[in-house]
This record gives sequence, structure tokens and C-alpha cells, in this order.
Amino acid sequence: MAATAFVALFTISAAEGQTATGFYRGTATNPSLAGASGDGVLRMSYLSLFPGSGFKLNNFHVTFDRFYEALHGGAGVSFTSEQAGGLLNDTRMSFSYSYHLRAARDLYILAGMSSGFIFRGFNRSDLLFPDQIDPLLGPVLQGSETVSSQSRFLYDMGAGFTFVYKNSMASVDAGHLFSPDLSGAGIQGAKLPVRITIQAFSRIATGAEGLSFVPYGEFTSAGYFKRFSAGTALEYQNLGAGLLWQNTPAGSALQPSLTIRTGRLALHYSVMFSASPGNQALAPVSMHRAGITTGLNIVDKRKTVMTIILPHL
Repeated sequence: MAATAFVALFTISAAEGQTATGFYRGTATNPSLAGASGDGVLRMSYLSLFPGSGFKLNNFHVTFDRFYEALHGGAGVSFTSEQAGGLLNDTRMSFSYSYHLRAARDLYILAGMSSGFIFRGFNRSDLLFPDQIDPLLGPVLQGSETVSSQSRFLYDMGAGFTFVYKNSMASVDAGHLFSPDLSGAGIQGAKLPVRITIQAFSRIATGAEGLSFVPYGEFTSAGYFKRFSAGTALEYQNLGAGLLWQNTPAGSALQPSLTIRTGRLALHYSVMFSASPGNQALAPVSMHRAGITTGLNIVDKRKTVMTIILPHL
């Protein structure tokens, strides 16, 4: 059982945030979004997978990006720390640049690239295999399996494109272009597959002042993993509420979310519920996420690129 749990944790960590949907990760997934919000935007988020299960699967990330007129685009930096059961700790840091092009009167094209590293730390002291458990005395035997505890330092790279037309946006990004091997030994599931994500949304005014709704769709593919997500957000002045449905190999899930804005600060919270009755692969509550977004400075109005207001998802 312990070995099986280890493999499961290893696979989840290698999946690198596959439960994350929407735009909360910003440039951590799509570098073309660097500077898209105009202001210098700081995003912080904490995510807990399978809370209450004791698996200790946690994710913390910070991103900052802003528009620079001298660069004709945006630049940003992202930092992510992922913990898997106290055994694995992946630290990721990347730098992004996005070139902003006004292709037509209402059409804007953003092209970005990211470059960074992944550092994997491994705590072998908490690893336990079945052959180390004595039926009478418990986990006291010397294990016959040898697992390297050597840390790994790997280079990673990503690219993305974003297309903006009036109040609609579509983007495509590719992550882990070099498919870094987190194990260094060719272990199945340790090599990060190239991740392709396609996202699109449109902000539609309802006629009531300050009220709009935002339909959203996303498709993600990373090796065997495929996910389709669809939902909508309802936005009214400084409040936003969203509901997202997603279908993955593990089953279907619903993810309601809430956003409250006050000045230049926004607070976000979402939770994920299993939408597949009787499915043992998904816990009834499989995710909690809380985040903060804040603008740190104001960029002067410019004619080269419009500012993208990302949906409350």
C-alpha cells in the first residue's frame, strides 16, 4: 500500500497542476499573458488537493507581470512550490516575455515565451515499502528497494499566443517543451509531457449597468491526461461568481468560485466537488483554492494594446 501511495503521489506531482483551471496561474502557464492586464499585477494563490485526506498535496504560487512600453509588450516572473505528501517538493521559477501587436483596429495578438527551471527535492526518510513492515513489530526492516534521493535541477521552457478581439479572447499555450525528466532515471510518469492548453472567453453585457456574464471554455492535453472545462461567470460591479464543469480521466467535477474586489485588491476562493456519483477516483471535495490579486502600479493609457480584463474564474 505504501508503494502504491508513493506512485500515486509521484504521478500527481508530475501532473503539475492539472487540476488548475481558469486564469488564476497567469504567466505560470501562458507567457503571452504577461502585461495583458496593463498594470503591474501581483497574483498569489494557495491550492490544497484532497483536503482532509492526509495526503498533504499542496501548491503555492506567486506571479508578477506588467506592461513595459519600451519592450513593446509585457514581462513577468512566476514562482511555484508544490508539495506531495512530504516526499516530493518541486520548486519552479520562470521569466516570461510577451510581444503585443495591434494587427487591426480591434484585433490584438500577443506572443510570449517563458524560460526557467524546476528544482525537485526528495525526502527519502519518509518513504516506506511493504517489505519493510514486520507483521508484529511494524515498519522496522531494511528495505530491499533502493530509491535515489538525489535532487534534480532542470531547465524548462514554454510558449503561448493570445488573440483579443473586442470583448473576446482566445489563447493557446504549450508548456514543458523539452519534457524534463524529474527522476533522471527514465521512470515512467516522471517525465513531464508537453502540455497544450486552449482557452477562450467572451464578456457579454446584459444591458443592466455593471452586469455581465462571461462564458468560458478550456481544453488541456498532457500525455494521457485530457481535460475539457466549460462554465460561466456572472460579474456585477465588484462581485463575481462563477461555476465551472470539467471532465477528466478521473471523472467529472464542478468548481464554483467567488471573487470580491475592493479598490485594486481582489480576493478569490473556489472549491471543487465530484460530479460523478459513486466514483472512487475523486473525493467528494477534491480541491480548495484561495487567492489574492492586487495591482501595484498604474500604466499610462496607450494606443498599442487594449487591456484584457480576465474573467472571475
